[in-house]
Amino acid sequence: MRHALDSPFERAPGASRAKAVLWRLNEQELLTNSDASVQQQAATLTLEHVLPQKPQEGWRESWPDKADSDAWCHRLGNLVLLNHRTNAAASNKMFVEKKPLLAKSPYPLTRELADKAGWSIVEVQAQQKRLIELASVVWELQ
Repeated sequence: MRHALDSPFERAPGASRAKAVLWRLNEQELLTNSDASVQQQAATLTLEHVLPQKPQEGWRESWPDKADSDAWCHRLGNLVLLNHRTNAAASNKMFVEKKPLLAKSPYPLTRELADKAGWSIVEVQAQQKRLIELASVVWELQ
């Protein structure tokens, strides 16, 4: 299972699985911090790629190697939950433009990314590791 979580989540059905995993990990963060849980709005819940699937040219400063951006775009560490309207507003924007949208999210794993100075392979790899470790606790993975 750990290996599956560490692999890219491509389009459907991968996107549905990624949403379910991120939903459960966000719930774990809320429970751990004794916060109220978030009511899932299934009809409006979407998966946002922080590094967009089709990045603007400005993203190349943080992601100069296209092979790296292709390899990490669909990984759990680059994915967050947003409602449909916020996701549409985030679109393919630069990270600095997405930060205020991420900060308003009810999902703690999404919200915490707004504190990052930038979004490069280093941050995605760190987030990937953090989510895999959290998933290992939630599902008691070896």
